[in-house]
Amino acid sequence: MSTAWVGKALVRMKPSTAPVVEGRVICVSLVDDLVCWIPMPRIKKSGQIDNYVPSPKMRSAKELAELLAAGSGLQLLDFKTPAHWLWTDAQLQQQLGDGSGARRRYQLPKWLAREQRAYELIKPLVQGKTLEQIVFDPGLPTLIRRRSEALAVSAVAVRRALNAYLLGMGNRRALLPWYGRCG
Repeated sequence: MSTAWVGKALVRMKPSTAPVVEGRVICVSLVDDLVCWIPMPRIKKSGQIDNYVPSPKMRSAKELAELLAAGSGLQLLDFKTPAHWLWTDAQLQQQLGDGSGARRRYQLPKWLAREQRAYELIKPLVQGKTLEQIVFDPGLPTLIRRRSEALAVSAVAVRRALNAYLLGMGNRRALLPWYGRCG
């Protein structure tokens, strides 16, 4: 058990198939014997990545350590951060252009607006808080519901943005669409 697990990918290795990234460890509480991990968005039959990030899951840290040591096929590996999570605004502009000129599938202004809207949905829930404070807050479901009511949006929209933010470990770029395979 270790806080060194934070940020690592939970990968299931199967002998006859390619490794499957099941999720990402986002925080560990050794005091409470808990590991919080968040499942990765599923890959659709078409090969596109679903933009919905499932809710965080909790697991006993001791249990996970035993699974890792027992050769169960579950491993902790470095998380491969999507390139667009690492880019600054200037780098996004340079990498993707502004969408003018030659016809392009992407629409950068819409993506950035989507990121900003998503952050506004969760801003009071995350601002000034650590990931541990967010995920281990027993009142989080109530806070999500209240936030959705205050903005007159669905709780699913708030939860979706929060889950993406958590998967990105507090990186707002994780709120961008998974645009590698979309327009």
